[in-house]
Amino acid sequence: MPDGTLQPITITKTKDLVVDPVDADVARDFLPYSFLEVWGESDSDDDGIRKMSGDLMESGKIGAIKEFSHGYGKVYVGFLKPLMSKDGSRFGVEIMLAENRRKRRRWMLAEKETSSQKASKPVVPQLW
Repeated sequence: MPDGTLQPITITKTKDLVVDPVDADVARDFLPYSFLEVWGESDSDDDGIRKMSGDLMESGKIGAIKEFSHGYGKVYVGFLKPLMSKDGSRFGVEIMLAENRRKRRRWMLAEKETSSQKASKPVVPQLW
């Protein structure tokens, strides 16, 4: 919870995906855990996946999945990306699962320092 307390949750296997269209750059902020291929169980499922994939490809977006679980005690976020074969006759759907958001801790200057920007000696506090 936001205040640091823990709250038990029930984790069940994901059967239906709730997909929100987002910019493809959003997935770059997450560390990939694994990749899954997705397909439907029936012809109507395939039709729904085909329509969703077409809409995502047309808009240049990917699908964000807030909760995904295999049902074994872990919950992931996912990013769904439709893929098209080279000849355009077939398509597939891939989900990148992620456990954590990527954190960048080290940044460098985008431009070289000029001579007027000389580094100074750090101020060390009195330790003892």
